[in-house]
Amino acid sequence: MNNHLPHIMHIIDSLSVGGAERMAVDIVNNIDRQAFSVSMCATRRSGSLQRELKQSIPFITLDRRQRQAAGLISNRAYAAITWNPFKYPAAPDN
Repeated sequence: MNNHLPHIMHIIDSLSVGGAERMAVDIVNNIDRQAFSVSMCATRRSGSLQRELKQSIPFITLDRRQRQAAGLISNRAYAAITWNPFKYPAAPDN
């Protein structure tokens, strides 16, 4: 990974089978890795589409259980926001 490339973290509710989820995995898998570094975050849970995500792409799950946005701000969310995939290639708590 190149520390000087712009980093894009794609955030989605889950990686369960669905149109938005399929599109997110396709975008992440096909982004120009020479121009951008990329990672993916599922706010609720993983899902069957995680198997289709390239293994070289850092992935984190926040395990959010509440529907309200306030439930998103947690220690895990803070860890994902401050997580540096260049320094720590494996996602925290995964």
